[in-house]
Amino acid sequence: MRATKVLKEYAAGRRDFSGANLRGQSFKRQTLSGANFSEADIRGANFTNTKLIGANFSSAKAGLQRRWAIILVVVSWILSGISGLFSVFLIFLGSWIPYTEISKVIFSWLCLIAIAIFFILTIRKGLFAGLVAGAVAGAVAGAVAGLVAVAALVAVTLAGAVNLAGAVAVAGAMAGAVAGAMAGAVAVAVTGAIAGVVTGAMPGAVAVAVVLLSTYISWRALKGDKRDAWIRTFAIAFAATGGTSFYKANLTNADFTSATLKSTDFRNATLTRTNFHQTKKLDRARVGNTI
Repeated sequence: MRATKVLKEYAAGRRDFSGANLRGQSFKRQTLSGANFSEADIRGANFTNTKLIGANFSSAKAGLQRRWAIILVVVSWILSGISGLFSVFLIFLGSWIPYTEISKVIFSWLCLIAIAIFFILTIRKGLFAGLVAGAVAGAVAGAVAGLVAVAALVAVTLAGAVNLAGAVAVAGAMAGAVAGAMAGAVAVAVTGAIAGVVTGAMPGAVAVAVVLLSTYISWRALKGDKRDAWIRTFAIAFAATGGTSFYKANLTNADFTSATLKSTDFRNATLTRTNFHQTKKLDRARVGNTI
């Protein structure tokens, strides 16, 4: 039923619009006080700044239209894809940095520690605390690995200078070469093995762990856990985009008994003596600071 028809018939004296299909219709800044929208489909309807004093929305179905739900799912997939590409870019950037072998191993282990710190604090204190601690630990890991790389380059340069100065001592040079080759072979084998385990196994394990952690944090946030309340607020605001809007509407004495209110916007609405008895999914509505 078109909004223009509803408004025209309302002006003519009709008040009963029960069971009407009002999906996606706009009643913005209109007056529909006392109207009966019980059992109506008001998904995606816009009642922004509308006067709805004493209106009846009992058993009405609010929220997102199907096409908006699909759009939001696609957008979330796109955001996930961008996040994945950014992660791949960071991994590529990390592998491109000209560290020495030993600094790469140290950096890998420090990153593993940083990730562990992030996981532990995220579970115990919340995602924000985990991100801060993980960022600090990651910065420290990068700084330490950089210092190790610089120290290694300095040591190599000094060793080269010493070897050059003592090149006339053939026996000493040969002994140094043999000892250096043996030590180098052992060092390369050990560091290579460690690096292979860390850099080969860690990405897959971390990927699985991140998926599991994300699922757990999402579940915890939607259950109302105070540690991640901001995630729940953001998710509800995102899911309410394109949903039924009562933003700044006057809902004094309105009745929402048994109505489905998921993805519905009640921000800054007047809810004096509004009846929400036995409503469904009101906890998934966007209320902002509305009392």
